[in-house]
Amino acid sequence: MNEGSEPNISVPAAAEIVSFSDVHLNRNGSYIRRKREFISAIFSHPGICLYVINGDLADNQFGRPEKIIAANRSTFDMIADHNVLFLEGNHDPFEWWDGSLDRFIPPERQFKKALIRVGSTLISTEHGNVIQPALHERLPWLPRTPLFGYVGLYGGTLLRVILRDYFKLRATFLPDNTHIFNWAEDHLPAGVWGMFGHTHNAEVAKRCSGGLLLNTGSIGTAKAEYAILNERSATHYTLHPEP
Repeated sequence: MNEGSEPNISVPAAAEIVSFSDVHLNRNGSYIRRKREFISAIFSHPGICLYVINGDLADNQFGRPEKIIAANRSTFDMIADHNVLFLEGNHDPFEWWDGSLDRFIPPERQFKKALIRVGSTLISTEHGNVIQPALHERLPWLPRTPLFGYVGLYGGTLLRVILRDYFKLRATFLPDNTHIFNWAEDHLPAGVWGMFGHTHNAEVAKRCSGGLLLNTGSIGTAKAEYAILNERSATHYTLHPEP
């Protein structure tokens, strides 16, 4: 594990990398099957030299890591078979993993944030929760149990739909990319790309100082969002379940 450092990870100019985040693996059977299918499809892209998992691979509201790994063992085995860079998220911090992730991703490939070079392009990547803390980080007294996990998962989604589609509102506790992208514009060096997860909202925007800002979206059960990046561009893709 590389605490607090920004390593330079370089891939060739002609290479492509994949980034995805917010998988939130848990022990729910339908989640396990659907997300395994989505991740298998993402790993099937030809010619990818690096896969970046940008935080919240698992969800610590649903039990200890060894239980989530056991329930999703085939997914973790897929991850172990590929060249993966892991960034910690607010739902799977390093202290929660307690070394259990090391069997699938080498410790030297696990970071809080990273600086990736693709040809001449520099990409600064982190999950985004340090920049924009989640609700449970602002209210640490909230219980962290499976019951509250499911309430947050489904209740939060319902609340978001109501606010967005019926009242046309965006509440501060329902995150979009504005705050994180504004932070990146102000703090990243000119021309450096910023790549984040956390908000579950796939988006690509141009920086005023050059380069791109990108959120890779999330991998749910209804759809999976991810991005393929090269030296010049970032493209979002969406997968839907097979009928």
